[in-house]
Amino acid sequence: MIEWIDERILALFTKFSHWFQRLTGLTNFFWARVCLGLFAVGILISVANYWFPILATETPLLGVMLASIWLAYVLAFTELTHRADQHFWSGANTKHSVQRVLSENAIERVLLLVVGALLLVLSFKALANNPEVSIWPQIYVSLDPGYLSSATYFAIVDPLPPGKSKVRQWIEEMQAGFRKLQPLSRPNR
Repeated sequence: MIEWIDERILALFTKFSHWFQRLTGLTNFFWARVCLGLFAVGILISVANYWFPILATETPLLGVMLASIWLAYVLAFTELTHRADQHFWSGANTKHSVQRVLSENAIERVLLLVVGALLLVLSFKALANNPEVSIWPQIYVSLDPGYLSSATYFAIVDPLPPGKSKVRQWIEEMQAGFRKLQPLSRPNR
């Protein structure tokens, strides 16, 4: 059952990644790095909450120390997706370079999404009990497991072969049209 859910989620991420790659030329590794950046911001909000209370729940000192481990993981994962993107554009196989670090376990990926949904529900409950706390940082931090899970799904998508994106084709067509509109150069007098 969980493998079936995982396959459906991966199919959605693959469909979106391929559509975006055809449109812009940016691969799924770009989106993995975006999700990792969002995850890192959530971690930094949690760390800032230790000194400046902005969340409904207090961040313990252990949470601040664990944040450094998570940030190191995010940096390593980001570097891995950057290298996979470079391998992709050089024509090398990217599948093995990314998947050796990522979890092959579908249960872990789906569990991260479930935990993210539960944290979101719990954050709304915490906000109801503590109305003077800002809602946006709390929701943002609650989405952290979803960001990490999304980064994992984006990283394991197989990108399309390199080709011209629609945006690049539009730009080249506009440049060709502008070249036709440019006046002919006149000889100096």
